[in-house]
Amino acid sequence: MLPEKDGFTVLKELRQRHREMPVLVITARNFEADVLKGFDLGADDYLTKPFRLPELLARAKRLIQRGPSAGGAPPTTVYTFGDVEVRFEPREVLKVDKQVALSFKEFELLKYMIDHRGRTVSREELLEEIWGVDEELGVTTRTVDTHVSNLRSKLGAGFAQPFIVAVHKVGYKFVEP
Repeated sequence: MLPEKDGFTVLKELRQRHREMPVLVITARNFEADVLKGFDLGADDYLTKPFRLPELLARAKRLIQRGPSAGGAPPTTVYTFGDVEVRFEPREVLKVDKQVALSFKEFELLKYMIDHRGRTVSREELLEEIWGVDEELGVTTRTVDTHVSNLRSKLGAGFAQPFIVAVHKVGYKFVEP
């Protein structure tokens, strides 16, 4: 019920850009379907109007104390593999102590693959998680292939095998070089 976009759209966009940020939805929409949709889109908590200030403060305090969302351990701030160092907080990548220029999506893809290392991730999952779209919107899995190829070109020299390996007809897997 926001003036420009509905809150669900804002929540979805926020989650695509800031997965770890705690989100408390405050709204007048108190129907069960709305509450469930809010949680499905990534809300950490949901508070309906009218509410009392002490309740709001308690919920906000709990979210801050709990730290990053996405249910679990705090995100890694630095990850190293081979001669590559990925610094998540300042969003930079170094190879042999020299900064490597990655596009926003290349960095997001690399971070997602590292966060899910050892697990095969489908191209469709990557499209949804990194680009926030599916093939029905005209973005194809070839987009994923192109970005993986770019990452390999920018970071892969010096490794005996690619750090992101293709799993035939499924997707990709990040492996420790």
